[in-house]
Amino acid sequence: MTAPSSPGSPEEGPAHNGAAHDGGPAHDGGPTNDGLADEDLAHGGTADGGLAHDGPAHDGAARGGPARDGPADEDPAHGGPAHEGPAHGGAPWGQQAAYEDPTGPVPLRLLPESASVGDDGFLCIGGVSTRALAEEYGTPLFAYDEAELRARAREAYEVFGDGVAYAGKAFLCKAMARLVHEEGLQIDVATGGELHVALAAGVPADRLVLHGNNKGLDELARAREVGVGRIVVDSLDELDRLEALHARDGRQPRVLLRATPGVEAHTHEFVMTGQADSKFGFGVASGALEQAVDRCRRSDAVDLVGVHLHIGSQVFVADFFRQAVEVVAPWVRELKVDEVSIGGGLGVAYVSAEYAPTITEWDRAVRAAYEDAGIEARISAEPGRSIAAQAAVTLYTVGTIKQVPG
Repeated sequence: MTAPSSPGSPEEGPAHNGAAHDGGPAHDGGPTNDGLADEDLAHGGTADGGLAHDGPAHDGAARGGPARDGPADEDPAHGGPAHEGPAHGGAPWGQQAAYEDPTGPVPLRLLPESASVGDDGFLCIGGVSTRALAEEYGTPLFAYDEAELRARAREAYEVFGDGVAYAGKAFLCKAMARLVHEEGLQIDVATGGELHVALAAGVPADRLVLHGNNKGLDELARAREVGVGRIVVDSLDELDRLEALHARDGRQPRVLLRATPGVEAHTHEFVMTGQADSKFGFGVASGALEQAVDRCRRSDAVDLVGVHLHIGSQVFVADFFRQAVEVVAPWVRELKVDEVSIGGGLGVAYVSAEYAPTITEWDRAVRAAYEDAGIEARISAEPGRSIAAQAAVTLYTVGTIKQVPG
């Protein structure tokens, strides 16, 4: 692939990560683009839309990891993008990849597909030297490989179909919104700001899904006004707000109810969302989901079309998705809803000990669970990190080195 040496090119953009010590660019991966389009993404944002860096956003962003050596190689927070699948000799779901020396260089499988080492010893992404990028644009510098972003988005569309939505919280600016829209994905927006960015990028409102567990009245009003395709309802308070707005204008948006299946995915407690005591969604075991369904059926303020699940982030075990599907299956079959979204949460490998399944492998596991549970509704999903993180790196310049005991 041919990648430009400066951001803003309509071609694919160079992703970078380059490693470096003493003054050279170090990397560990967050995103930014450069081939994505007409905005100045070299510095991680735009004058009119910028990055949507909120919460989990940095999961998709923080990646890459240094391509050389040094302490940063052992920092799991910057472990680097995952390159999964057979192409890298990956292990099946739930298994670790073959042993890789944790004290050695970051394995290429954790970096963008186009990663290579240049003649000067610096990392190249898409044929572009990360050293040159750091020298031209300064650091810290977010960088994305546009070709890989498109490949991941295309894979998601090919396996899940038209219902798949890119989770904008992983990384969003106008260029990114246009890119995933061009590849056929809808966009999941979790704030009024993300909604604004997507609309400003020219994405049709009916290709947007409004998410979030604490949507304000103004955000709901704006979403209904522009005609978003779906609103994922997270609480009875939100239904109160939608009914109040309906009384004013008579609009009836299509909604999905977010179900909390009570499945505790084996991930960090800070990114678990499907357990029974989660602050997200309507609990199945508690009867809250049944109450919300009844409320929606009796209300003219919403058109209930489906259910949404999300069990957490950084999920590497297929069985957790299966458990979530099994919990809601009886309700889904009885209600005969049009669609069921498994949400997102597919794990991404940041360090050599981790192996991340591909989006295609994830789809197979989810479809098998749906079929076994007798669910006939359309399957949809919301990959975010698994699209953005793979292609992203961050370049840093080492300014100070300190020797510490141990």
